[in-house]
Amino acid sequence: MRKLLCVFMALLLCACDGNKSDKPVIKIGVSLPLSGDAAVVGTANQKSMQMALDDWNAKDTKYKYELIFEDDGLQPQKAAIIAQKFAHQDKTNATVSLWGIAAPVMADVAQKNEQIHMTCAGLADVSKPYYIFNNYTQYGAIADALVQKFKHDDIKKIVYVLNNNQVSVAQSDFVKKELSRAGITTLATELYNPDERDFRTSITKLNKLNPDYWLMFMLMPGTKLFTEQFFQITGNKNLTSIDSFHEMPHEYYSMVDGMWYVKSANGTPEFAQRFTNATGRDMESCVGNSYENINLLIWAYENTAPENGAVIPNNKDVAATLYSVKDRNGAIGQYSIDENGIIQSRATIEKMESGKPVAVEQ
Repeated sequence: MRKLLCVFMALLLCACDGNKSDKPVIKIGVSLPLSGDAAVVGTANQKSMQMALDDWNAKDTKYKYELIFEDDGLQPQKAAIIAQKFAHQDKTNATVSLWGIAAPVMADVAQKNEQIHMTCAGLADVSKPYYIFNNYTQYGAIADALVQKFKHDDIKKIVYVLNNNQVSVAQSDFVKKELSRAGITTLATELYNPDERDFRTSITKLNKLNPDYWLMFMLMPGTKLFTEQFFQITGNKNLTSIDSFHEMPHEYYSMVDGMWYVKSANGTPEFAQRFTNATGRDMESCVGNSYENINLLIWAYENTAPENGAVIPNNKDVAATLYSVKDRNGAIGQYSIDENGIIQSRATIEKMESGKPVAVEQ
């Protein structure tokens, strides 16, 4: 009797597993920098995407979802090869990328092959084609937050320091124009290579311009090194950043205690705490956005009806479902998707207090 019961239970489990595996499969190809200088960020985004998939796996979904991860090393040539692999070898239904270096080539291949593509990239030109969606707080929202804060604090003259790459330069050009319209002058813009380590000569030169404030848009380790050298030379804390302070490892938060900064929507405090508890990692650039990209994709497939006789919905209809998203709450707070595929989210002002980010009322 016991043997018969065991056999019955085994057959029952097999049947259940068979039901799960019999679900139509939807493949999502993900290209991330999992090696090289940005590996820490890429790995954190990988974990946040896996969190989103795990959340959906805990539900009774219509389809089975697979994430196929590839390492682009933050190199557009590798991203282009990966994009072709996803389209022609893996035959993915959708693809996801990170940042404006890989995103344009990934988006181009996805559009041509009618794959939905979602990214978190500072460049606006990775959206607009029908199948392409960009989950990144737009330059206008960032500029608006800066203008309000600068005008509130009567800041009229700034210098802008940033990494020399396409995304940073495009953002700085836009922000400077908006600041100028508000009567705020950019006295100088200093570009640094990502491997720059000694900023002292540059800081000394810029300090002679006597700016009211300094604006930074840099990545680690440049953020930490520049900030330390800035304190040593100027002796003050009139330095702010776009995301840079928030994206430092948490052990450096105390270094900028009492200082405010602009934060794009890369994860609510609640999501950040959940992510850290689940992974043991700090939040990195786009972590909340990447979670929400996978969450949105699966939601859209689950909520789009297949055409008559089809097993899964076609991507044109899934994209239409995504375009219908308005005032949705998620890992990055409230957002909407506009007619250009841009996921419109809000930039905020935060301040470091006792080693923790705190929202600043405007």
